[in-house]
Amino acid sequence: MASVPSKFNPARVLKRLFAGETAENRSVPRFDERQEDEEAYTSVKRGTQMVPIDRIVGSVGRYHDFDSRFQPRNPGTDEREEAILRLMREGRSLPPISLYQIKDEYFILDGHHRFSAARRLGHKEISACILELLPSKDTLENQLYLEKIDFRDRAGLNKTIDLTEPGQFHLLEEQIREHRQYLASERKQEISYEQAAADWYRSIYHPLAT
Repeated sequence: MASVPSKFNPARVLKRLFAGETAENRSVPRFDERQEDEEAYTSVKRGTQMVPIDRIVGSVGRYHDFDSRFQPRNPGTDEREEAILRLMREGRSLPPISLYQIKDEYFILDGHHRFSAARRLGHKEISACILELLPSKDTLENQLYLEKIDFRDRAGLNKTIDLTEPGQFHLLEEQIREHRQYLASERKQEISYEQAAADWYRSIYHPLAT
């Protein structure tokens, strides 16, 4: 699903232009602004996952401490980041960072320096504990997103499927139920819905979608 730009704020844009804002003096995006814009207040724990670095876009509470490139503004914090860089280069195991998620974007709650160091080293992803905040604003995009993750969670899939019209995931669920019956008959054993969904995705959906 293509991402939709955040709500356009003319006053904010003009303020940046008049102030001559650059990447160095502009703060990272604020979680609370995104949360308010999406009316995202219901939370779901997603556990620990590997998250793409380029999906981490902002901060929950320390947006003033880092510029828009997630570089520390306080020179005193550079020493901490350099220490983390050394540990990462040595292959040391570090705790997962903590993220809040709103749709396909992530905001750092804890672990800003670990994230910044991983980014500097060119890492493509980072281990993170995730708390997702579900959007409730009445938009077509949000309706499709909520249907998508509801289908994914009930099917136990670690991949998401994007559809362009609401109310269509029940057709995929019907396919999975039929595939479950087929597998149970073929293997002569009980097959869970999650097992059927995984086999359906691998053997039917993915070959047709690629």
